[in-house]
Amino acid sequence: MRNVPYYLLVFSFIFISCSNESIDEVVIAQNEKDLEIPKNDESEEAYDATAPCDFSLNDVSENTVVTINCILDLNGETITLPSNVTLDFDGGDIKNGSIEFLNGTIDSRLLSNELAVTGDYKLKDDMFYFIPSRWGIIQGEVSNEIAAENKNIIQTSIDKASKLQANTFIINKMDAYFKVGDPTGRIVPENAAISLPANFTLKMSSETHLRVQPNNYKKHTLMSVTGGNDNVVIDGGNLHGDRDEHDYSIAGSHEWGHILQIKGTSNTIVTGVTFRDATGDGLNVSGIYHYFDERHIPSQQILITNNKFYNCRRINLSITSGNNITVENNTFVDGGIDTDKSKGAAPRCNFNIESFRRWEGEFGGTLKEYEKVTHVYVRNNIQKGRGRFLTHHSDGPVIYEGNEMESAISFQYANGVQIKNNIFNANAESAENGNAITAGVANTTAHPLVFGNEVYGNEIYGYHTGINTGGKDVKIYDNHIEARTSGIAIGYGNGEGLVNSSITNNTIKTDQYGIRARKLLKNVDISGNTVTAATNPLHISNINQNPDEASATFTLSNNILRGANQNNTYSSKLSILNNVNGVNLNRNVVTGGFSIEGSKNITAIDNEIESTSTDGFRFRETATTHSNFSENSFNLNSNFECFNFEITRNNTIEISSSNRCN
Repeated sequence: MRNVPYYLLVFSFIFISCSNESIDEVVIAQNEKDLEIPKNDESEEAYDATAPCDFSLNDVSENTVVTINCILDLNGETITLPSNVTLDFDGGDIKNGSIEFLNGTIDSRLLSNELAVTGDYKLKDDMFYFIPSRWGIIQGEVSNEIAAENKNIIQTSIDKASKLQANTFIINKMDAYFKVGDPTGRIVPENAAISLPANFTLKMSSETHLRVQPNNYKKHTLMSVTGGNDNVVIDGGNLHGDRDEHDYSIAGSHEWGHILQIKGTSNTIVTGVTFRDATGDGLNVSGIYHYFDERHIPSQQILITNNKFYNCRRINLSITSGNNITVENNTFVDGGIDTDKSKGAAPRCNFNIESFRRWEGEFGGTLKEYEKVTHVYVRNNIQKGRGRFLTHHSDGPVIYEGNEMESAISFQYANGVQIKNNIFNANAESAENGNAITAGVANTTAHPLVFGNEVYGNEIYGYHTGINTGGKDVKIYDNHIEARTSGIAIGYGNGEGLVNSSITNNTIKTDQYGIRARKLLKNVDISGNTVTAATNPLHISNINQNPDEASATFTLSNNILRGANQNNTYSSKLSILNNVNGVNLNRNVVTGGFSIEGSKNITAIDNEIESTSTDGFRFRETATTHSNFSENSFNLNSNFECFNFEITRNNTIEISSSNRCN
């Protein structure tokens, strides 16, 4: 038989600490040729040789290389080899017996469950080729008993390879089920999974499929890297959960059936893997013991790159505890969706950071961190279908950059989040009722863990709402937004509104409303934006109406506000100020005008207002009070007025003679 050489470039990876503590330099094989999987005719099919060997190992001399290119049946005997004998592979097989080495060497492709090897020996190189049929793996749909044996076989083989100092475990064509998890729940899922040792690479091909044997467990994991097993690489292959075959009849959410857990490990890479149909999460990154526990082992320096995630029931990829984690160049599809056979589970995401922490005693007191996530970099990923990217609880930096999205990127109870330079193109669901970016939640206006968040440089097309924001301490700037309903919405949903924030230099084009706001606006600067809206460039209503909000103010300045572009001319559209308290309306360039109702404490200075179809300032229905209008200039159609009071003018409104009305 012909002997085909195998060339395998084993790669190392180096993490370099930079000012942002991200993983910026990783030496990794990007091309399949860099870490070749043997082709079928070089591995599985090579074992089809049926010709018996015409020699025996009984007469081998020391310091000899014996090439096995035939079937060597030991007939149940134990062969004791002399010193320094090497058994080399050339497509053959040794079976039905045992070999005892003395300082010997064997090619891993000669190992199997039909050959016992003892004594002092090593592998020919640091690669362990796992041929499923030689180790007794039964492929296809099997019973629980066989799936359990499959799991024992592959785990034993991985452990054997590691003990023999093989640092790369190679699987080519295989499609098999593995019974993982513990029905009693006494063994944690990661310890009842296929577990990978330290300093180890699992290399799989596109024809490698590892599947969870369908079960009714509330918690299980197909594969894990845990227990401080550092420097692990998982490269290639297809890992399948049991989502649509799972038995959900036992009470509970069954949302903790994961495919891969990275738990308490450092310097681990997951690359080129396809994850499908987890009952819970496709991949979960977490730590061992609580963060406040002195025994805590974090997951850190983790690189998740060039993978594909599909249809996992809860989340395609979650991070619950860890630091210095990079998620880049992956494809995420339909995280948390419903299927015909199973409903999705909250929070129904493609990606989620969700560390658990809580206050001891009263809100804002002593923070107890059971989990902690920081220094996460999510960049250059592609998201398709449903399922947002969410930072629920985290400390920064958390960077979302260069991602291509069809759903949303959101943060809630977090600090140091940057959502920058992403491209959002709405799918049908997002266009109907979705935000591209949700920046904070409205009930975080006094939350001590929410600060220092930024949204900038993003391009947003076709969403119902471009950016929905609330809470505190967020900067939103330099975004390009083309939305169906609202460009930027402030204070919508439950909660209080927005404080200590800025919305500046954004370009907004919408089919209805440019910037909408309600509830509390305190120390908020909305300036330098260019807003083109078919209905209202601004729709600001019910602002600062509670007694404790009486002194709150916000600024609308240096904005360009106009209607839709029709034949290279921007139409005149009213901006709405209804029940607004405490606005500084200064130096805006307006095509249209303002409709004001029931408001107070308005200061409008040096605005340029041009309109063919509206008044400059129109005061309607409920009286507006305690306001000042000065140094504004107007260029209006002769049918309209600079100041039009449809109700009796309140004597607390001051209209200065410095206004310039044509």
